[in-house]
Amino acid sequence: MADEIYFTKEESTAVADAFLKAFTDLYPIASLKAERALTNVDKYPQMNFRDNGMPYFSSVWRDKARPDYEWALSGGSLLASALSSIDEGNNLEPVKKLGKILWDIPAFRTRFKKEDAWYAEYEAKKLVEQALLRYLNCYGPGNELDPSKAWIVARQFLFALSAGRLPLTLVIPILMHKFETDHYRLTDDAYIFKMREPFQLARSVSGYSTGGVSRSVVHSATHAFVNMNWSIGNQPSSDLGMSLTETSEAAFEVIDSFFAALRLATDAVAGYAQILQVPRGWGVSYKWDLPAMYISENRRYPMFYDRAYSRNDAVRSVPEDLMPDIRETYHQVLASKSNKMQLALRRLNACVTRDDDVDAILDAIIGIELLLGDENDSLTFKLKMRVAGLSKLTDGRFPPEASYKEMGKLYQTRSAIVHGSSRGKKSKDIEADTRTVYASHRDLATRYLRMVIKTLLEHPQYLSPQLIDRQLLIGVDDEPPAQEDIPGLNV
Repeated sequence: MADEIYFTKEESTAVADAFLKAFTDLYPIASLKAERALTNVDKYPQMNFRDNGMPYFSSVWRDKARPDYEWALSGGSLLASALSSIDEGNNLEPVKKLGKILWDIPAFRTRFKKEDAWYAEYEAKKLVEQALLRYLNCYGPGNELDPSKAWIVARQFLFALSAGRLPLTLVIPILMHKFETDHYRLTDDAYIFKMREPFQLARSVSGYSTGGVSRSVVHSATHAFVNMNWSIGNQPSSDLGMSLTETSEAAFEVIDSFFAALRLATDAVAGYAQILQVPRGWGVSYKWDLPAMYISENRRYPMFYDRAYSRNDAVRSVPEDLMPDIRETYHQVLASKSNKMQLALRRLNACVTRDDDVDAILDAIIGIELLLGDENDSLTFKLKMRVAGLSKLTDGRFPPEASYKEMGKLYQTRSAIVHGSSRGKKSKDIEADTRTVYASHRDLATRYLRMVIKTLLEHPQYLSPQLIDRQLLIGVDDEPPAQEDIPGLNV
């Protein structure tokens, strides 16, 4: 594939030499401009904490604000091109040479899919400017360029220029939950970790919203789910931002599998609002001295978080002794190859985050029907019986007789919703009572969907509903014997 074409060793060496020469030649000029910076950054974040332990962010300003080196290098104009303030005489000749070398490399031209060498020079200017800004923001201006620090900065950009694919890590902040652990491994490529301050600051300053999320809710996370070993085909730096703020279906599946496992293992509501795609070992653009990341925002959390983000009782603590259960459930979710199980897990995630109680009830019951229903069967009686049968495997947490009765109540509610028997004109008091019933039945339906999913993940043989009937309901382990094998029947 074209996006997997790498530079040859010779091409990589030529690019590295030209990039480092441009970087070192321009640093003294850039450093002088930076020392004379007249403006400060007005949006550099600082982290604060609410009484419930959740973070929120504000901006550093006035005497504590950082110098705005980007403004200094751009010549003080929002419309200026890269390195405008030092584009005097032959200052940019090393950058132009880098652009020419890039354009002469077939893999680079294939990546750009352009027919004008101007694009290569533009890319060279942009990346050298970003490298200079990164150095200045991390280490400050000075008379001498520190070679070791310069290499720490430059190698990130060199990898981004020469690699065919760029490695990424997926990071999903978990809203309104505090974990009593700083790091917990789930699988070889997934773990939960506590986000440190620089990472928190970076996720607070940028984001592409696709779902009308609340900034206060977005901020309310101390820990995150991490999934490694992602990558993207290399492309122009200006295109990466757009590509990496559009989350793939595969990424959503991984994220939703984790949140389903978290909800099953802890009875949590939980949710997320950000998807962070974090470069590993490369970078083309940074916010000041903060880690590089590409952020998209999606409303995948319950509506009550919008109102309750500052309340102490809205934050859920996850003790360390629950972590093995979360890991085991996550393994079970990943191991399940059943299509109907995957659909039921989607219904669980949906019913937990739905704004409307009625929709949530229907989601939960549809999830149970997916797992326990038969084609062309009368569902109500069989599902009540099968849920009661599975409840025998829950160590007393769901007594079979109570399960049967409560599933009957849920089906009465479902019938009222679907057939409209509760939609007539009612007084305000009665309508309020109806909402209360729907809210309590939503919790009940979600509880039973969790139970059915978790029990079937632990006992996947019962994904065949007929086996529930034979082994858990009537106590027959095997198929009935053939007629000719029944003693006394044959003469």
